[in-house]
Amino acid sequence: MRAQLQEARLARSDADRAAANEAIVSSLVSLIQSKGFRAVSAYCAFEEEPGGPGLVDALLPHVDELWVPLSRPKGILEWARYTGPECLCSGAYGIPEPTGEATGSEILSSLDLVIVPALGATPQGQRLGKGAGYYDRALEPLPPVTPVQVAVLFDAEVRADIPFAPHDATIPFILTEKGLRTTS
Repeated sequence: MRAQLQEARLARSDADRAAANEAIVSSLVSLIQSKGFRAVSAYCAFEEEPGGPGLVDALLPHVDELWVPLSRPKGILEWARYTGPECLCSGAYGIPEPTGEATGSEILSSLDLVIVPALGATPQGQRLGKGAGYYDRALEPLPPVTPVQVAVLFDAEVRADIPFAPHDATIPFILTEKGLRTTS
């Protein structure tokens, strides 16, 4: 399923991807502004990922703190403040990561919003990641309501046939180019 979802992302036209990413980023900014979220975590998206490579730069002017993950050995995420593209270097798996001081995933419990990447999710919010469990481990200790957790996907990636295991994180909100929905 992961390969199928990744192939579908790569097969999207540039125009379709750009339109979807514009709608996703616009919805995230609206969510941040309407709820008054000041401390947020996001991810540095690759070209084919929802939100696109401009995601963190689009969010930065609307928050006081923007935290981005750093991949560590044994499937552990740490987090560092994102202050702009000049703070990035290539991290594990070629993913851009901030070079600032890192902190553990306990920082997530003090944030207003955690924006979570995924390859797919069920309508009930069972998230399928890339397979290493980084986010599952980071999200596991968080309470279900605070911080708000939102999986960002393309609409076609929200499917009833997404496989999941008991350890896979369940996310209470999904945001696609068609808007924000509650999972339940």
